Amino acid sequence: LIRMALPLALMETVINVSFVLINAIVNRLGVVPSAAVGVAMRFDIFAMMLSSAMGMSVAAMAGQNFGAGEYKRIKRILRVSLQIAVAFAAVLFIWIQISPESVLGIFTSDQAVIASGVPYLRSASLEYLMVAVVFPLNGFFNGCGRARFTMLNGLLATIVVRAPLAYFLGSIGLFAIGFAAPMASLFQILVGMGYYFSKKRIIFPPRN
Repeated sequence: LIRMALPLALMETVINVSFVLINAIVNRLGVVPSAAVGVAMRFDIFAMMLSSAMGMSVAAMAGQNFGAGEYKRIKRILRVSLQIAVAFAAVLFIWIQISPESVLGIFTSDQAVIASGVPYLRSASLEYLMVAVVFPLNGFFNGCGRARFTMLNGLLATIVVRAPLAYFLGSIGLFAIGFAAPMASLFQILVGMGYYFSKKRIIFPPRN
């Protein structure tokens, strides 16, 4: 329990610290941009809820089937969860690209905040598509006993990609800052897929 819980707790802590850093960078841009990002992040919670639930479900179901040696079933669980999460995320992404004002308007009627939040939401909404893959994939690795890899992958994405990108893009504007999180998640996807295909025989040891 400790071997699995501690790496995940450490990863979540570092990720949350990185988002605090992003908020600090945004706050330097002024009151209106800061409020706009705050409004956008409210929608983020809803947009990522299904992907997060899928990740937890995959972890539980993969863990059960991993112990039983049902490796094919684990792969099918991951595939179906990805299809559901990505489909839902795609609908939200398309909605935002077509009418971001209607999304921001759910939370505020301040036109200045809405206008400032539109470019940020358009770029940051790429994260919905990315986490629709990251969360189920992390759940898969955790369920297969690879929580340490999940932690290292998350830490690298945060330290190497998310935080530095947010810092360097902060001087460009909200649209640029919005790419920091999805680029970090894309990094996690690429590393995760590389690990899966290179370590498949280790992840799924032959059954006796």
